[in-house]
Amino acid sequence: MEVILTEDIAKLGKRGEIIGVKDGYARNYLIPKKLALRATDANRSHFKEVMRQTRARIQKQRTSVEELRAKLDGEHVKFTLAFGETGKAYGSITAKQIAEGFREKGIYFDHHQVMLEYPLKEAGAHDVRIRLFEDVTATVKVWIVPEGESAQVEDVSKPAKEG
Repeated sequence: MEVILTEDIAKLGKRGEIIGVKDGYARNYLIPKKLALRATDANRSHFKEVMRQTRARIQKQRTSVEELRAKLDGEHVKFTLAFGETGKAYGSITAKQIAEGFREKGIYFDHHQVMLEYPLKEAGAHDVRIRLFEDVTATVKVWIVPEGESAQVEDVSKPAKEG
């Protein structure tokens, strides 16, 4: 039986593909779980229209994400942390705090998009990647300054003005 996949299925195919499967697999598993539709002429034309609309929506999202990436690239945010006498931080900077720091600057993204393996605990500059879309990422600087120090945050993305 030929079916149109409505979802990506590992080892079977991608969404929108028309594939041949055994009748029992289609009737008992794929179609009841809404993972596929019978490949009739009506379903083919309907699904073709759905895929066209999906591609248009994704292209629109990609355009807005590219604008956000242009805004984010080279941006920085500064946090202060208390450090002990041994240099150990009392606390850390998390993805939520980074997202909130940029939100205060008027740049909005979800904290789940911040790609941190571990919370930041060392003083200094840290490059942090933010995954904005499937394959679109931006890199921002996160500065951690010890509490009580008035360290200037250098804007390393822009060249220094001479003379």
